[in-house]
Amino acid sequence: MSTTDRVKKLTEALTDRQVSVVWNACRDLARLGNTASEALPTLQSLWNSRDATTAIWSRYAHAEISGTISLQLPYMIEALQNMEIYPGMAAAAIASAGQIAADAIPALLNALHSERNDDRWSALCALARIGEPARTTVRQIAICLSDTDEKV
Repeated sequence: MSTTDRVKKLTEALTDRQVSVVWNACRDLARLGNTASEALPTLQSLWNSRDATTAIWSRYAHAEISGTISLQLPYMIEALQNMEIYPGMAAAAIASAGQIAADAIPALLNALHSERNDDRWSALCALARIGEPARTTVRQIAICLSDTDEKV
């Protein structure tokens, strides 16, 4: 399947009734980068979705395609505190930003205390991807070495 056909199919999937299909389409479009620019208007139309996770994944995909991750970071950081979204999903979106996501460090540290294993693991992954700016958090991260979840 050509990239053009794939983008077209994934853009169509953004209107699926199953939110998990939409989330996966967003992530796949993000991986395609600027070759998926045809999907940008549809992704932007999802920014105010009633499903908060759809809204964050559509912002993530839009940012990855358009190269505007820094413009979307405030929404992703806010999503870390939104109980309608699993913090792990927001942390996964933030991880793609690397060092420019340094402003997310306090919210990611809070996510390390989540009851959900995946939230803690995703927050750790995001902190690792942020790299040098997160170096000062080593003591807080070290606490996770005794986490009951092996993955964390």
